[in-house]
Amino acid sequence: MTIVEIWLCTGGVSMLSGKYAYSALIAISCLLTGFSAYHLKLYLSPTVVALSPADGTEEIDPSVPIAVAFSRAMAPGSVNGTTLVLEEREGRPVPARVAYDAEHRIGLVTPAAPLRPGTAYALRVGAEAGARPAGALGLALRAPATTRFTTAGAAPPGEDSGAPVLVVVGPQNPFGRYYAEILRAEGLNLFTVVEAAALTPERLASARLVLLTAAPAEPGLADRLAAWVQAGGNLVAVRPAGAWLPLFGLAEAGAPLEGGYLRPDAQAAASRGLVQDTIQVHGPISRFALEDGDAVAHLFETAERPLPHPAVTLRKVGQGQAAALAYDLATTVVRSRQGNPAWVGQERDGRPPRRANDLFYPDHLDLAKVGVPQADEHQRLLANLIVVMSEARLPLPRLWYLPDGRRAALIMAGDDHATPRGTLDAFARLAAGSPSDCRPDAWECDRATSYVTSGTPLPRAEAERYAEMGFEPAMHVDTGCKDSDPAMVSLALSEQTDRIGRARFGIAGQATHRLHCIAWNGWAETAKIQRAHGIRLNLDYYYWSGEWIGQRPGFMTGSGLPMRFADLDGRVLDIYQAATHLVNENGIDHRHGITAMLDKALGPEQFFGVFGTHYDYTDGYFDTLVSLAKARNVALISAAQMLRWLDRRDEARFEHLSWDGHTLAFRVRLAEGPEQAVAMLPLWSTSHRLSGISCGEHRVPHEVTTIKGLDYALFDVEAGSCRAVYDERTSSMPLPARLQ
Repeated sequence: MTIVEIWLCTGGVSMLSGKYAYSALIAISCLLTGFSAYHLKLYLSPTVVALSPADGTEEIDPSVPIAVAFSRAMAPGSVNGTTLVLEEREGRPVPARVAYDAEHRIGLVTPAAPLRPGTAYALRVGAEAGARPAGALGLALRAPATTRFTTAGAAPPGEDSGAPVLVVVGPQNPFGRYYAEILRAEGLNLFTVVEAAALTPERLASARLVLLTAAPAEPGLADRLAAWVQAGGNLVAVRPAGAWLPLFGLAEAGAPLEGGYLRPDAQAAASRGLVQDTIQVHGPISRFALEDGDAVAHLFETAERPLPHPAVTLRKVGQGQAAALAYDLATTVVRSRQGNPAWVGQERDGRPPRRANDLFYPDHLDLAKVGVPQADEHQRLLANLIVVMSEARLPLPRLWYLPDGRRAALIMAGDDHATPRGTLDAFARLAAGSPSDCRPDAWECDRATSYVTSGTPLPRAEAERYAEMGFEPAMHVDTGCKDSDPAMVSLALSEQTDRIGRARFGIAGQATHRLHCIAWNGWAETAKIQRAHGIRLNLDYYYWSGEWIGQRPGFMTGSGLPMRFADLDGRVLDIYQAATHLVNENGIDHRHGITAMLDKALGPEQFFGVFGTHYDYTDGYFDTLVSLAKARNVALISAAQMLRWLDRRDEARFEHLSWDGHTLAFRVRLAEGPEQAVAMLPLWSTSHRLSGISCGEHRVPHEVTTIKGLDYALFDVEAGSCRAVYDERTSSMPLPARLQ
């Protein structure tokens, strides 16, 4: 390789090319003349500065750009299929086209055919002898480079053949599998996902409730399910049609609507605790005439104009029950959370670059409803419906949303654009304000994330010390605050999280992120790109701008819960969307905005949430967040803490449920962790009241409370076996101090 060495004296400059022998002479001459010597090495050979996807990453979407960025302009024709080789991990070459973007010094590799799911690949740059690309000066690549990654596999099959809830999916509804994500978010971790063809009589025999995400065409299935319901089964169907309708007491009543509103029925058990106002529905809605049964929610054409059609119905059928949704609840939840897919790529609010809020602007989100977590209310409607329908045949345990039964938490996430001491002072204040014996991972200490830039004066030793204390220093990747193509975004993530984050600040394995200027590509493309670099929680859905939202605190995504992204084809991506709800620069009065969100999470509205924050250390927003949260005993956590809890909670399962009419037995599968998980059981089963819970060999105290109109017993839970007894007696066991 060719090296230019520069020795700088305060009195002059000397330059040598590739000759180390003279270096000492120059240094000595500097010292003899009383000057200081400074030694620089300039490598003229090109180097690889970034690779996409990142080395070692898994669950990569096959559409993520495969690319390499070079430090210098490359010679024409030197970046080709010989110097950049894509291969399967065992060394078999993958046919691909290689192109070179001279303006940005990027090599792009486009496979001739889509990459296979669940397959290991490697991109090798100049790995073979004589195959190193050359720079514009004719010098070969300094060193070869390789990135190894594995594409996401096909959707896994259901986990538990004995699960009491079956989610039936098929090609008729691409978002059918997102119902599993909704059930996990609602703590109903006792389901399995099956294809319609697998819904055999043997499978039905062990099921208590079937959620049919579309009306499949499998021969005989409608008759089989009708007989199962008559015998005591519970069926929830999404937009039933044709021969399915009589089972639900419905008839067709006109052409479908495209979008609309529904209002929960205040008299129905499943919906009386929900917001008693209209909420948005996205996607097609069937028009039904209700001939037999009850309306759980009513359909509206606009927020104010009712229609003579039900949105959700429930009918008693023999020994069982059949409920119908006139709309696809999963489509509504996903589009509420991620915006309008028809607006992808559009700069809609006139404020470049394209951001996630452009997918909502101006009216995909009815701003008159922004104070209500509409997507969450839809989910609670489904969860309540499942619990109410299952009450007599099998009381269903659920897992509470947050550790320790908390109803709210703040993800403290600042963006430090090279402030003198923003990160250091914020971390120091939170540490000083925490109890000396607190456990950070258990959410007992005040902790935060700070997304830093290359110019942030954060000494590596301090960054590593605070990381050991449970804080999260992480990179705030900057793509120039402009629209960038996916390859540029991907390589910026690679270079800045690795070369700067790891090398300068000691940040290893960054798993959460908010992009500078919150620039957004496509519908889920940025999420997929971030996942390709190890990011698994994203805060880019940012409640902004002030001119649009008009000083209204609320939920741009309709949700206070982090949940996984979905792609347009319905695939659920292994990266969580955690919205940034509380923003210091969106025109909302700081105290009013924070207070409104926290008080409605803790108050009778029960708008529970984990609220993402943004502050940039330039005003008092951080101080206001801290003081208002601590006054309400709301946990201050980092984004990384939130991700760890989400993974643990979503992997938990309730298994081996049995019910004899009075005693419910079940087993809890829960990974070890510092956070205290809380379970909830319906307080009533028909006319019997829950009197006691035991786990292992010990009685467990419980707190009685009403959640979204249904009565529950909340109790601390660990992995192992539990029993709950339902009779007409009540328990006088004292509550733990935490629940009093």
